[in-house]
Amino acid sequence: MRPVAPETRRIFLHSAGFVAARAATGGLSVLASLLLYRILRPEEAGRFQFLLAGGMTLGVLCGLGFHDTLARFIPERPDGQSGGLFRRALRRILVFGPALGAIVYVAIRATGFPLDAARAGLLLPAFVLVYALYTCALGMLRGQGKLKILSLLDLGWNFGAKAAAVAVALALPEFVPAFAAYAGLDLLVVLVAFWLLRGQLRGPAPPLDREVVGFARLVLLAELVRILCSTVDVYVVRGLLGAEPTGLFTAGVRMTTIVEQLVLTPIGVPLLYYFSRPGSEDLRRTVVENGTRLLGALMGAGALLLAATAGPIVRLLLGADYEGSVPIARIYTGHAVGASLLVLLIPLYNSKNRPAYAIAQSLAVLGVNLVLDLALVPRMGIRGAAIAGVAATGTSALLFAGIARARFQVDARGGVLRVLSLYFVCYGVLAVGWTVPALALYAIGLWALRLIRRRDIELIRRRPRAQGSAPAS
Repeated sequence: MRPVAPETRRIFLHSAGFVAARAATGGLSVLASLLLYRILRPEEAGRFQFLLAGGMTLGVLCGLGFHDTLARFIPERPDGQSGGLFRRALRRILVFGPALGAIVYVAIRATGFPLDAARAGLLLPAFVLVYALYTCALGMLRGQGKLKILSLLDLGWNFGAKAAAVAVALALPEFVPAFAAYAGLDLLVVLVAFWLLRGQLRGPAPPLDREVVGFARLVLLAELVRILCSTVDVYVVRGLLGAEPTGLFTAGVRMTTIVEQLVLTPIGVPLLYYFSRPGSEDLRRTVVENGTRLLGALMGAGALLLAATAGPIVRLLLGADYEGSVPIARIYTGHAVGASLLVLLIPLYNSKNRPAYAIAQSLAVLGVNLVLDLALVPRMGIRGAAIAGVAATGTSALLFAGIARARFQVDARGGVLRVLSLYFVCYGVLAVGWTVPALALYAIGLWALRLIRRRDIELIRRRPRAQGSAPAS
């Protein structure tokens, strides 16, 4: 058996440490989020989530793609040039952000649509600008490899904002005061982030070179399509079914997206840093092929456990008002499996300066999701939206495997197909009431299909030899 390379083990352990820190701080955010849903109840929670989804979508647009662009180019730039790149990106956002906010505000006031945004007034455009500034700051910190700082900022951005919303909702259980508190705390976190980057705010801001501008435009489109993929279900449910079904749907989905945010989302942050360093071609191939298979296998086990216990968890954490969220929580566990197979997609595409592949793939998946939503939601209600989201994510994983093999000579096809097949077979067994056989079948399948191998365990058991130093954190 070929031994694991010391550099691979070192990156695995360093990345795992960052993910563990994000998961630990994110646990507090999860508790605050669930408490907020319980206090607001389904209808107001649905309005809150709809407003938050709209603000994040517009915030991505206002951020101009600099979140991943800075993370991509800062590692290969000297310190003097990296500061200038950050300052120029910030200036562009400060020009474009207020203009976009003014357009959004005027449109809302003139049309009164959507109703949730109209009631929020200036809060929505203010949140949009804050979100864009935050993504710019995070892009700079990611490019510098300051991963521990990112974890601390995330604690304030997610947990702090939700805790503030909970405190206000206890006195005023409506979505507008809760959203105001959420946005206000996020503004405080942005100020802290820029204080940490104060040394990068001084000096000239030379024009962006053509490579950076072209990359940023593609990343912006990719990010916008990606966030639309994650929020299209909310928009369709809100438009076709109303606020209360939206609250039930988002609460059920939240049980799965919690896992994705705590475990999956942080993984791509350190990997883009490593993938962007010179001479990392073999590293990219090894990490993507084995990491995709391993992440999918482990997430499948967690998803089955969550599906088996979704009922008691939802009733315990959210209360009787959210009984309608239980089937959504069960169905949507499949989304976490598909998402785990996509974690390494963006770092791979961006490190190769090929975000256009992510755009094409995301557009195809968005189309699948929207068509299924429009076909299933009128007939099946919020269950139809859950099925559409899971189907779209599985389709995306299959597309990723094909593109990675055809264009980047990275072959993750076998792992993706085996993970999806094993999970959905076992979920079908679980759905008919055979919980223990389903879990046992999955455990046997992991070894029989070689989704978990002895070499994978070696990554964790062996300490890496000293070879270079981890990036500054």
